[in-house]
Amino acid sequence: GHLVRDLNISERPVWLKVNRRQFKCQTCHKPFSETLDFVGKRMSYTNRLAQQVVKQVIHSDVSNVAHNHGLSEDVVWSMVEYLSKKTPD
Repeated sequence: GHLVRDLNISERPVWLKVNRRQFKCQTCHKPFSETLDFVGKRMSYTNRLAQQVVKQVIHSDVSNVAHNHGLSEDVVWSMVEYLSKKTPD
C-alpha cells in the first residue's frame, strides 16, 4: 500500500493506506494503476488536505501553514502548484 496524508482528526495527523489495483492494457500489455478521485497520481496527500492547506495559505503565509500542519514549505508549495494545474470537477 501507499501512505497518503489526509485531514487531521482532533488536531492529530491522519495517514491513509491506499491500495491501487494494478491492471494490464489489453492492447499493449503495459501495466498501469487505477486512478483514484481523492488523491492525485504519485501524491503523498489527499486532494481535500491540499485544498484546506491552500485556502489557509491565501489567508496566511506558506511558512505558518506548513508549521501548523507539520509539513515542509516545499510540500505546501507542491500543493499550491498541484491544485493550480488540477481541472475543476
